[in-house]
Parts: sequence; structure tokens; C-alpha cells
Amino acid sequence: NLYVGTDNVGGAAGLVLVRTTIDGAYATSKTGPDTGSYNGFLTLNVFNGLLFATYWDSGPNSLILSFDGTTWTTLYTGATTTQRPFTSQFVWNNSLFVVGGSKSFGAVLLESDSGAIFTDRTQFMTGGTTTETTVPAIGLVGL
Repeated sequence: NLYVGTDNVGGAAGLVLVRTTIDGAYATSKTGPDTGSYNGFLTLNVFNGLLFATYWDSGPNSLILSFDGTTWTTLYTGATTTQRPFTSQFVWNNSLFVVGGSKSFGAVLLESDSGAIFTDRTQFMTGGTTTETTVPAIGLVGL
């Protein structure tokens, strides 16, 4: 299956769409929790057999979710210093890393070795919580 994260500028919630090899049509797999301005699923990645998605809206909601092929689960909700748009994911040394930030927010770095619990590792970035920015992007991955 092909999964695509979408975004919206308001009035409708971002979606995760899935396209199956059976009929080649897109269907909604997940709808974001808010319809506020600038919302969407910014990144998708596969780790430990699960699909991970990051979601942001100006509510603000900053979420990391996982999908096991049947059920979507919210694993992480940003708070205070981690309330950021999560704009990138990568796997290194058997851990999933999630990076975030924007023009209005400092950078953040989260790590999970299991995909279930995320630890704030921002202090390992130069200067701790920085004023550097990252650019939001829409994620696309095959699973």
C-alpha cells in the first residue's frame, strides 16, 4: 500500500490517504483531530513494522502517531518545549528520531528505541533548544 500525508490551510482536517494495489483508488486511512489553519500530517516513516506519522495544527496539536495496519494510536503529544511541527523522521542506530521546529518555534529532537516511548534529546543539539528552524514537508512512503 501507498500512504500519503496531506495538509490544509483551514476548514478541513489533514488526512492520511492510502492507495491499495487491489483497486488503485485512494481512501482515507486517518483524519487529523483539528480543522484549524495550517494543519496536516507532515511526515510518514516505517519503523519496527509500524507506520509513523507526525501531525501538526495551529491549535496547537503536535502529535506522533503509529499505525499497525488496522489501528491508529497516538504515542506522543507535544507539550511546552516540544510543542512544534514535527517536520522530519529518520532511523539511525536502531532508533527512530523525530525533528521539529518552524519560524515561530525553536528546534526539537525526539528519540525512541522502541517506537512506543519518545525522549526529548534537544539538549544534544548545539546550544540545546535552538532558534534554528526547519521547513515543513509532506511525507510519502510505501508500506
